[in-house]
Amino acid sequence: MKTDWGTAVVGLVATIAFIAPFVVMYRKRVKREKRMYNSLKTNAKQQNTSIGEHEFCGDFAIGINDTQEQIFFFKNKKGEEINQFVNLSEIQKCELIKKGREIKSSSMHSTHSVSILFYTLDKKKPHTEFELFHEETNLQLSGELQLGEKWCNKINSLLKTKK
Repeated sequence: MKTDWGTAVVGLVATIAFIAPFVVMYRKRVKREKRMYNSLKTNAKQQNTSIGEHEFCGDFAIGINDTQEQIFFFKNKKGEEINQFVNLSEIQKCELIKKGREIKSSSMHSTHSVSILFYTLDKKKPHTEFELFHEETNLQLSGELQLGEKWCNKINSLLKTKK
């Protein structure tokens, strides 16, 4: 049986052309997540602690240090890097805030923003808000609601066990 090198080369080029975009997207995502994680670590280092569990979603990362009960947040919002942290010893509770509106012609709901709001024990101190999603900077929701609910539950359970 004779090998048709022309067909083999065309097949190889087509395979590479099909796979290349996925490889490029994967490498970009890994690079972006590494940069976000390094920002979380730097923020934690400034507080003399480290990051334990962490997660990424779109343009933000959230992490926690369970032993010292601190939450760290990093977001890249239109080129502006936002680093925040919350010490849970100063927090009463946290809540997932979803802002949006109902669409009258149907039973659909339009979400404008999603954030985690930390209520302080000292009423004179301002509350801290981690903005997970805002329609002006993100095109659509991509897991921010689920991640926000998961982290609010985790943080509130930590707050209950320390009381």
